[in-house]
Amino acid sequence: MSRRYLLYLPVGEALFSPWIFHPNRKYDVAINFYSTQPDESFAHKAEYVFFTRGGKWPAIYKNLASIRRQYQSYAFFDEDVHLSVESLNRCFSAGDHLKIDLFQASLSQRSIGFHKELFYQEQSSKFFRPTNLVEIMMPIFSQKFLSEVAHTFPESESGYGLDYVWASKKPRMGVINAYQAEHLRSVRSVFWRNSRGESAHQEMVRILKKYDLPVQWKHQAYYFLRQNLIKFQQQRKSSLWAWLETPQAGMKIKKAQSKASTSSRLVHQAQSLS
Repeated sequence: MSRRYLLYLPVGEALFSPWIFHPNRKYDVAINFYSTQPDESFAHKAEYVFFTRGGKWPAIYKNLASIRRQYQSYAFFDEDVHLSVESLNRCFSAGDHLKIDLFQASLSQRSIGFHKELFYQEQSSKFFRPTNLVEIMMPIFSQKFLSEVAHTFPESESGYGLDYVWASKKPRMGVINAYQAEHLRSVRSVFWRNSRGESAHQEMVRILKKYDLPVQWKHQAYYFLRQNLIKFQQQRKSSLWAWLETPQAGMKIKKAQSKASTSSRLVHQAQSLS
């Protein structure tokens, strides 16, 4: 079967679900196993299989060279993004019909995301909403626009900054509001480092400066708050463990256990009398 669309998915953790291989899919599948011990039990179902280590976007750039045929649209999802096959089929078709260069499904309200404008808007009657950018975790490119910006992929191992670079090219871009995807895993890039030793935020700043684009204050504020929150939580956890090792903590725990034992005995006696 000759399909017009391609879904590319990096796979390395237990988050992957074989929902993408539904027989009604209108897209071919490319899988990149980036972990050291990949689960290849479903690999035979994919049209393309790669074993390229490294960041998502540099790996995509390398692997695209091995995808010989051209597709109408290309979706590059993170492995923890979930969207029904029917919704993905319709997203592809809608982007094709509306001649959109860069787009995504909306994020469900319970999803974890950074940009408010990309979440599902229940009050909106619009099937498609133009936006200022598209998330790096689930963008869909037209073949034409992909050919214009693919050279940027190796510049960011985390992907941070690429969304603003793509948006600066002024594509027809936005969200298919009618179809919702879910992203429930928390952001894990706060203490991540690339091969240069840069944080995701530092990588973004470098790329934005290269393209003479303004640094996004929202990202700066988010990273400052997120880093300090995690450090505070770690300090509290360390303090808790240190306290649990003190004699005072041991006495309090024994008292609590004694009270629990007494309460349990009284409950048992009351039940036996009833």
